[in-house]
Amino acid sequence: MTERLKSVLLRIDFKSRYVALFDKHSHRNFFRKADPEKVQAIIEKLGYVCRYHKNGKFFEIDNVQPNLSLNLSTDIGIVDFIFSTTVDGEGDGGPFRYMCTFVSTDDNFKPPRFANYEELEEILIEGFRMYEDIKKGLLESQA
Repeated sequence: MTERLKSVLLRIDFKSRYVALFDKHSHRNFFRKADPEKVQAIIEKLGYVCRYHKNGKFFEIDNVQPNLSLNLSTDIGIVDFIFSTTVDGEGDGGPFRYMCTFVSTDDNFKPPRFANYEELEEILIEGFRMYEDIKKGLLESQA
């Protein structure tokens, strides 16, 4: 992970926010098979453009900003946010839970889980806030 991205993650308190998201949504009730069309409708309701990749079972979200994108998997009731960027010519990012390990190695980070579409929307709202804060921090650090 580049120092620039790590600095942004520390500044926005990324680890604490991700842990809080998991703590709130860490139950064992999994939504076994989320309908991609319903998930896409929620994503679009929250103001994002997305495209579903059936073979990979993930959504490509907000890929309009050069060098910044977010992919999202909602397979088996688990939400995986996967951030991708190019910082100083170097590919960077990864799943949110993996990015936490670069900020703090003292925990085992897990993805949040959902049992219904309402809970999925709650998770997406906070995950998108974190994504927007990362984007904003990286863009500000370029200036």
